[in-house]
Amino acid sequence: AEGTSRIALVGGACNAERSDLHMSLELCQAMWHHDCVPICARTVDGGGIVLGSVGSFLVLEDAEHARARGVRPYARVTSIASARERLALASNLTQPCEASLQSLSSELPRSPFEVLSGASGVRSAMDREMAFLEPLKRTGLVRQVRFYGDAIGHGLEAHFTSGIALAAIALRRRSFYPEFESGRSDHSTAERLPVDRILVTGFGHWRGAGAVLLESVEGNE
Repeated sequence: AEGTSRIALVGGACNAERSDLHMSLELCQAMWHHDCVPICARTVDGGGIVLGSVGSFLVLEDAEHARARGVRPYARVTSIASARERLALASNLTQPCEASLQSLSSELPRSPFEVLSGASGVRSAMDREMAFLEPLKRTGLVRQVRFYGDAIGHGLEAHFTSGIALAAIALRRRSFYPEFESGRSDHSTAERLPVDRILVTGFGHWRGAGAVLLESVEGNE
């Protein structure tokens, strides 16, 4: 957007079977130790992460550059916001990351949009994300929220870009995802909702938060 680059590759990968990763998450009490259940059902006992092996990479490209090489875009990135400060302790859940993302709220369109939530399942982070989304729900801007970690697990560094990729695919198809069911990967036969803009969120389990708004591209049928 600043004109400093015409094209870039952005992404990450996570191997969910790394024992050192398990130990790190266990030391900060972020792992889910019970049967695998949807993210929304993990708020008991502090919640927790169910890891998934994920790799996702996005091509971010200037529109003119893409047209020059005949590339059909999936979607357009219209707004981005991020915060890196460490989350407050569980005893201070009334101070969410909403303040750091206030600029994004003011830039959001006045017409409704869907949300692909990158919630990990850790309760403290999820409480902050819901504090950010609830005012948008009350004004009618948020129509549907889907937790895509229910379908792919949590991919840590690759998780946010995975959500953006899923949003871009949905916008190209002009249809939003049905409710993700844990362990189910085929949604091709399920009823889909029309969509032209999607907000992707990513709230870290102990530090950071981010959100990006994507919109469909005209003529991208």
